[in-house]
Amino acid sequence: MLNRIGRAKGSRVFALALVFALRAAALGLAQEVSDPLSRADKAYELGNFPEAAKLLSYALNPAFNLPDGLWVRTVQRLAHSLIQVDRPDLAGVWLRWALRHRGRVTVDDVNFPPAVVRAFAEASRAVEETPDSDTPIFAVTRWRWPEQPQELVALGGIVVSGIALDPEHSQCRNPQLVLALGRLVDLGNLTVGTARYIPPETYMISDTAPGCGRRWVYREILPGVVTELTAPALLTVYHNYMLLVYIDGELVGITAQRRTARNSEVRFVFDGRELKPVRELPVLPGTRRIELRDGVNPRPVADTTIEFNPGDVRIVEFSGDNRTVRDQVTVLPSRDRGLLYVISEPEAAVYLDDELIGAAASSPPDSGARAMVGRRSVPFVLGYEVPAGAHSVSVRRAGYLPFDTVIVFGQQLGVRLKVVLRRRGGEARDSGRSSNGALADRKSAMVP
Repeated sequence: MLNRIGRAKGSRVFALALVFALRAAALGLAQEVSDPLSRADKAYELGNFPEAAKLLSYALNPAFNLPDGLWVRTVQRLAHSLIQVDRPDLAGVWLRWALRHRGRVTVDDVNFPPAVVRAFAEASRAVEETPDSDTPIFAVTRWRWPEQPQELVALGGIVVSGIALDPEHSQCRNPQLVLALGRLVDLGNLTVGTARYIPPETYMISDTAPGCGRRWVYREILPGVVTELTAPALLTVYHNYMLLVYIDGELVGITAQRRTARNSEVRFVFDGRELKPVRELPVLPGTRRIELRDGVNPRPVADTTIEFNPGDVRIVEFSGDNRTVRDQVTVLPSRDRGLLYVISEPEAAVYLDDELIGAAASSPPDSGARAMVGRRSVPFVLGYEVPAGAHSVSVRRAGYLPFDTVIVFGQQLGVRLKVVLRRRGGEARDSGRSSNGALADRKSAMVP
């Protein structure tokens, strides 16, 4: 009995220590941003606009996670400060970044002068006129903020750490990245993994190579800040029960369930925040800790640590006993093969070079599930190894028009097809018809 009481007291002490540690960490981060922000507000109100601009720009670090209202006020005060020190060009860069990063911002035309309102309008038009291409080169943008406030004359950096493959041109290999000022001034090539330091402005980064379709993004380079562009990994987390999913301590959603249709509406509200199932969630490359929690106890119900590479497609499935973790990773045993994933609505047979290789499910099937095609029991095509080179892929079902295509599989390339078959003489529910009457959404992803 005494041992039990001792263990219970120890657990309570541990829990209290954990709570205090978390609060201390949160207070430390809050203090880190509140001090420069309070100094910035004081400098702004005293009319010391050079000092205010330096401190306000530092406080906009996304890692500080300012509340929306405070973030918008900080952006507007920064723009006003820069205009006051005769740097409307730099104010425009920051405003375009803010609009591209956060979306539409409502300008306070009561507390800020007309010059700030006009600068917002010009920045909004500029962002609308410079959208990214429909097929992105990079899916994740993150920023390395300086450790201390920087002077306004500082250069900014850009570095590319991963490129998303072009799903429309799977034969495209090693595209060249071109850096341009606006649409016209070519500033030469970018090398993956090498930072380049350039004056603050809006730049276009595009790719070009034989056999590639042209893709581009526009990004603002900020003074003293390194902008990093990369392709994310995609993560799906399954569990039989609905649990909270944390990545590196940050709540990102709830567990997906295999028996729930992908297009069904699942709403879950926790602590006033609406959460969605973690299905193909973009995850930054690197070593990430994934935890499942029940929302009551601070300790995780289950956890695992995974190394993510750019373009990985990962499925992590926690079993019912919460102790067994099955990590489905698109890892190729051979470097001269690719992987094929096919999802079809409705379920259908999949042929590679006119040979039946399996079935396409309409939603992710249970582990080890199989389908019947005629009298044959076949696996679902979710990671089927295909030799490198050009291969015909056909998705067929009786009573429906077939989907036929040719895909060039390359080293370490995973191709995912999402097909909607059309009834013969009928109409499909989606748009985007292919030349053979079926519908398809094709994506490619690098796998380790």
